[in-house]
Amino acid sequence: MRGGQRKNWVSIRICVRLKPVGSFIGVNHCQKFIVLSDYSMDQVDQYHHLKERCIKIPGGIDIDHFSPAVSKNQAKEMLGLTEYPFLLFTVRSLRHRTGLFELLDTIMILKPYIPGIHLVIAGVGPLKQDIENKIVTGNLQSSVSLIGRVPDEKLPLYYKAADLFVLPTQKLEGFGLITVESLACGTPVVATPVGANVELLRALDERLLTPGSGASDMADTILKFYREPNKLIDSKACSEFAQQFSWEHIADKVENCYKELVKK
Repeated sequence: MRGGQRKNWVSIRICVRLKPVGSFIGVNHCQKFIVLSDYSMDQVDQYHHLKERCIKIPGGIDIDHFSPAVSKNQAKEMLGLTEYPFLLFTVRSLRHRTGLFELLDTIMILKPYIPGIHLVIAGVGPLKQDIENKIVTGNLQSSVSLIGRVPDEKLPLYYKAADLFVLPTQKLEGFGLITVESLACGTPVVATPVGANVELLRALDERLLTPGSGASDMADTILKFYREPNKLIDSKACSEFAQQFSWEHIADKVENCYKELVKK
């Protein structure tokens, strides 16, 4: 950076992540807040009353990485999942707010109606033992796999192999980058109407949102798409929608934000 420009750039303060009052130092000194969604913007306004300083720039992904050049069946074969005719996938921190206990209840509801249904849960967190216990007490050992952390290089294959990605959030979904990753791989996402899930999926197909955040709500939506797959948005539409979240597009928006501040 040229010396003449350095002073202008140093004077610009942009906060890209905001927490409740008292946990973020220097909020009032920020000229601009980059938030990931309208939902996040509302959170900023609720805690700090600074909505007028916000600019929405969504999260970005590596589109090339999340475009595996294999078919769904090939992905299943590569992962050893060919025995499951209807495969659900989710990536979640193992915490209450992420909705995994409700999702396990959903699988219990669906088992009698969807032969061979199987849920793969990727992720780590403090409630691992509790989730494992629920899998056992719910007699879900043959219907649920808890696989821990998935390496980045394998994650696109899991997205691709799934018939549906499920996002069972119960609260505080600021954007949902995993939603975009799944869509980029061509796999539709069924999500609860919580946080930014609403604005993100409504822009694609509102039918992907469940009526509520409970197990029966998720079960009804998943069962509907299982019984009437022609009503599910196709793989091409999913991947085309995700293109707008490529790092190239998102980086341009961030750069433009800085440029506008420099002009001021």
